[in-house]
Amino acid sequence: MVKLVVKNITDGNTSQDDATLLKQIIHENIGQYIELDFSGMDKIPSTFFFTLFSDLIYNKGRNFIIDKIKITNLKNPDAFNRMIKGTNF
Repeated sequence: MVKLVVKNITDGNTSQDDATLLKQIIHENIGQYIELDFSGMDKIPSTFFFTLFSDLIYNKGRNFIIDKIKITNLKNPDAFNRMIKGTNF
């Protein structure tokens, strides 16, 4: 499993550019299980998750993300769930 500490990669930022950088790292490791650790970060906006996962959802499907990418230490899991499950709360 590849563990990516998001704060170390994005310097704690949640801009679209930072999501794109993280997305590229995920794609480079797509054959492995990936853990995205959001330790030390405040709430992450839904737009960050959209930029991060929209290509994977389109190309691999939502279940691929659910099965292969583990999300840990996320303060607002609802934003992630909205994106991955395609639901609104």
